[in-house]
Amino acid sequence: MRPRRLFRLRELFIEELSNVIHDKVKDPRLGFVTVTDVEISSDLEHAKVFVSVLEEGEVAKKTLEGLENAAGFIRYELKKRIKNLRTFPALSFHLDESLKRGSQVIEALNKLHEDEKS
Repeated sequence: MRPRRLFRLRELFIEELSNVIHDKVKDPRLGFVTVTDVEISSDLEHAKVFVSVLEEGEVAKKTLEGLENAAGFIRYELKKRIKNLRTFPALSFHLDESLKRGSQVIEALNKLHEDEKS
């Protein structure tokens, strides 16, 4: 698949996945989930969905389990919304730690800045 089309498809997947997860999935294990990125293979066989979860630890693991259990339903809902694909990728969900690491870096930089002032 051409890189430009793959990029547009990635953006569409992020938007539609967010909508499906928030509007259609009724799993009590799901907390506040944000779809941060999607990596789609060039042959459209697999899609890695990266999510950020507001909670940490055991709650984040339970949220990921809930998403994995609902992967078939989410894929079905996406197929109904994105109709121009011959093959539809299998979904796998992964925890995105980049936002957490980013906030830790910002906190460390702020602390260094305050230490320089005193």
